[in-house]
Amino acid sequence: MAALLRTSNIVLRDDDLILRPLTEHDWPPLYRWNRDLEVLWFTDRAAEPFSLSKTQEIYRTVSQQAHCFIIKCQGRAIGECWLQRMNMARILSTRPDEDCRRIDLAIGESRWRGRGLGTRVIGMLVRFAFEDAADTVFGIVGEHNRRSIRAFEKNGFREVHREPDADGAFMIDLALSRTSRVSPITM
Repeated sequence: MAALLRTSNIVLRDDDLILRPLTEHDWPPLYRWNRDLEVLWFTDRAAEPFSLSKTQEIYRTVSQQAHCFIIKCQGRAIGECWLQRMNMARILSTRPDEDCRRIDLAIGESRWRGRGLGTRVIGMLVRFAFEDAADTVFGIVGEHNRRSIRAFEKNGFREVHREPDADGAFMIDLALSRTSRVSPITM
């Protein structure tokens, strides 16, 4: 079993949108969102609903190298996100001297999707990453998730690489550099 969630006291705010640290009390919505087939389709087309123990293992493991947050809007928990140190060797090998981070997020409550909140969350996490000395921030998004790709692009991210998955679909690496000059990843 992974350690308990690593948490912090960092809270990010943008008007009515708040990113507060994920805690061990957040399992009910996280478990619900990780069993929702629509949420899973946006985050990983091939994913099956996770058990509670698998959900806990994923978030507890990621939290050891990430800032994990619950997304709240108008006082309601509507999703989750994290900013983690880059964990993909194919990206790290192309940027050995950079501090690379990665954003992952999901709006778990369907009625809150399509309102630009994901775009705002990405902006908040990018500002936080660059204040924390990151050189480049990535979003890794399935080509089927056009809404997420647009949210990253609205924040200045540009496509730097496409990687085919086992089904022949593509995962798209989007990146934003502190200097706004992002070179494509060459393998």
